[in-house]
Amino acid sequence: LTELTRDLPRVTAIIGAGGKTTLLFTLGELLARQGKRVILTTTTHLGASPEAVSPATAEELNSLLRTNKPLLVGYRDEASHKMTGVPVEWYPELRADHILVEADGSRCHPLKMHRPFEPVLPPETGLLVQVAGLSALGRTVRETVHCYDCDGLAPESVVDEALIARLLLRGFAHTGYAGPQLALLN
Repeated sequence: LTELTRDLPRVTAIIGAGGKTTLLFTLGELLARQGKRVILTTTTHLGASPEAVSPATAEELNSLLRTNKPLLVGYRDEASHKMTGVPVEWYPELRADHILVEADGSRCHPLKMHRPFEPVLPPETGLLVQVAGLSALGRTVRETVHCYDCDGLAPESVVDEALIARLLLRGFAHTGYAGPQLALLN
């Protein structure tokens, strides 16, 4: 991952399942150790955290940025008990070196079948990272694939390498994103 941080674009979107949030925080820590100002956020929902800040304006958010610690930014969504992220309209004004964005959800499953409205990529995305959890291997689709019923996957079929590859390729194609893409097998 340290190698990845060398040329990481300003906005990186993380999608898929099986380690998105861990990757978000790990990359954020690595970049902060390099003296970068880093924002961690979401375009959908992220688990609520007492460490998150909720600035009222982009300028207030800029005043909170530091080079030694990534800044988790979100706004409590009382209905879901999670938090929503930084408004994408603020991105051009933000003085962050990097904005790392969790761009879809998987409800703690190791694999993901994207629905028509997912993922939600920020307009300035410079890299798309899709995560897949290898803990799904040998287990059933029903227990490991979030939204498996969106594409007629047989719930009792067993996950193998071919299915993981199929889900990753489908996920990348589904986004319509033409920029750099990276698969991370966790």
